[in-house]
Amino acid sequence: MTYKYIALAVALALSGCGGGGGGSSSPTPTPPVARVAPLQFGYYGSADIARVASSVTCVHLPDWGDWTTAAGKESMKAQIIAQLQACKAAGLKAIVSTGFLTFTRMPYRYIGTADLVAFKKQLDGLGLSTVVIALYPLDEPDVLGISDAVMTQCFNETRAAWPGA
Repeated sequence: MTYKYIALAVALALSGCGGGGGGSSSPTPTPPVARVAPLQFGYYGSADIARVASSVTCVHLPDWGDWTTAAGKESMKAQIIAQLQACKAAGLKAIVSTGFLTFTRMPYRYIGTADLVAFKKQLDGLGLSTVVIALYPLDEPDVLGISDAVMTQCFNETRAAWPGA
């Protein structure tokens, strides 16, 4: 239960890295809830999870790779699955970047959550979705020209696609 609140708080806090899009008036995302204990300490990037496990409680798994092809997306999913398996084995939780499943790249355009829903089902089948404590929809959307309204839609649809987030 506490991870539900941590996931929401972390996802909203991390999304504060961007999402401005120029300050246009748009619907407001659901406000974050108060942080609950325990505080999480993490590592961002493609860490050697076994090596950092004694120093952190979670790892942020980025969606670094080829977003433009089906093979590239499958490769990123396979990498994230392997990292989630390593996290589970080490007793760590994970923050998963999901932009490659919900946006096109160059230009960035929101495409919905169908691929995210399918990936969640895949993780459920592997017993890995419980390792995930937060989703990171897109890094620096304001720099990428993504409006507040689009990011709000992305946040709300991502929450709906990943029950408990």
